[in-house]
Amino acid sequence: SISDIPAEVPYIRASDLRLERWARQLDDRRPHFRIGIAWQGNPDFQRDQFRSIPLDEFAPLALPGVQLYSLQKGIGAEQIDDVAFAVNRPGDEVDVEAKFVDTAAIIQSMDLIVTSDTSIAHLAGSLAAAVWTVLSHSADPRWFLDRTDCPWYPTMRLWRQRSRGDWAGIFSEMGSEVAALAASSSPASLGSSQA
Repeated sequence: SISDIPAEVPYIRASDLRLERWARQLDDRRPHFRIGIAWQGNPDFQRDQFRSIPLDEFAPLALPGVQLYSLQKGIGAEQIDDVAFAVNRPGDEVDVEAKFVDTAAIIQSMDLIVTSDTSIAHLAGSLAAAVWTVLSHSADPRWFLDRTDCPWYPTMRLWRQRSRGDWAGIFSEMGSEVAALAASSSPASLGSSQA
C-alpha cells in the first residue's frame, strides 16, 4: 500500500571523488542558486510528446541570482542554442566512463533539480536531492492522481498541468517560488517547499 512503499533515501550516492571534481568544476566563485534541469525524454517512448517539455518553457526559472545547469544529454540538448536565457553545460566528459556517474555528482552539487518525467527525476529522488518533477495533465500512473508529493521519493515535489499542454502555468508558479528560494539562498528553504 502507499503507507508502506519503501522510501528511505538516499539509497545511492555519487562517489566522493566525483563530488569533489564537480564541486570544483561548477564553482564560479559567484554566489547563486543552482538549478539542474532536464526537459527531454526518449522520443521513441510512446507517450513522450506528453512528458517532454520544450526548453523555452523553463524561462521563468532564469532569474537574477539563479544559474541553470543542463542535465540533458543527447536528443534535446540542441535546444540550448535556441533559447534566450543562459543554460550552463557541464561538458562532453559527463558520464563518459559509465551512465549517470557524473550526473549523480552534478545533481548533488545543485540546490534544486527541475525535470520532466525522465530518468533524471528518479535519479534525483534516489539521491535524496530536492527535486521538482513536472508532469503532464495525464501523467504516468506511478505518480498517482492529484498528489504533490511522491511516496517513493520524500524529497520530490510533483507539479501537474491543470490543462493539457499548459506548461506555461506550471513554470510561472515555479518561477515565483524559485525567486523566493534564490532570495533566501538557504538550502533549508527547500525542505519547507516539499509536498
